[in-house]
Amino acid sequence: MKDHSKISYTAILCAKALSYNPNIPFAKEIYQKIKEKKLHNGSRIQLSLAGLGARLFSGIGLIMAFIEARYIGINKVLEKLGNPDVLELASGVTPRGIELSHKCNIIETDLKDLAKIKKEIISELNKNSFEIIPLNALDKKEFLAIGKKFSRKKPIAIVHSGLWTYLDKEEQIELTSNIKSFLQKYSPKGYWITPDIRPPSLLKNNFYRLYRKKITSRTGRPATRFNNEKELNEFMSKAGFKVKSVSILDEIYNNLEIPKLFHLKKEDVFKQAQGMKIYIMTLK
Repeated sequence: MKDHSKISYTAILCAKALSYNPNIPFAKEIYQKIKEKKLHNGSRIQLSLAGLGARLFSGIGLIMAFIEARYIGINKVLEKLGNPDVLELASGVTPRGIELSHKCNIIETDLKDLAKIKKEIISELNKNSFEIIPLNALDKKEFLAIGKKFSRKKPIAIVHSGLWTYLDKEEQIELTSNIKSFLQKYSPKGYWITPDIRPPSLLKNNFYRLYRKKITSRTGRPATRFNNEKELNEFMSKAGFKVKSVSILDEIYNNLEIPKLFHLKKEDVFKQAQGMKIYIMTLK
């Protein structure tokens, strides 16, 4: 089994980006807890520069806007689907569980150490209204066992943002197989929802390239992406999934705070996020 523990570094970067939006419940409070616990120590300088840099360089702001958009975009798609129950993979320290627990049964999962940290933060915020479970999403036995926790009264949506590209091709095939087995067993009419599988951005953002290079250096994992939509669709079809994509950015753009805060051009935000496509996979 390969070591995936270093991937959790990216969770703190995402938490900082979401903390800029006062309309995302408890995003600011979660990031404050991260600082109080000094969980950001290894990246404190980089995180400080990210906030300052976003005001000086649009490329940095666009990275943060993308993180903000994919979080809000997933929630909007779940709403459009009637708020199915949710199993989130590699949930990091986002507030999705807090935000959605009154609408559906949501279970968040992540690697053991990060799941423990998340539980502590959520407990301190007195928001223990959903489960946080340690999970290596590539372990099929662990993955399938979580399905027993759902009532099956509603479809189940498996969601993730920021996981797929850190897996190599072999691991992506394993994850796809695990998701397929889960849905076949527990929710044949359920969904697999993610923005992660999109091809590379349309925007030439040198700061994004630097950001990914730094993440690769810290995690030891280069980004693994589909080259284009055709390759993506062929992969999913072969794996037994139908693919639908929803361009959600037009609808959620006014809910984003970072473009306003850092004076970003709307057309650049759209290019960076490719219209914020959310992909919805269902079983054939």
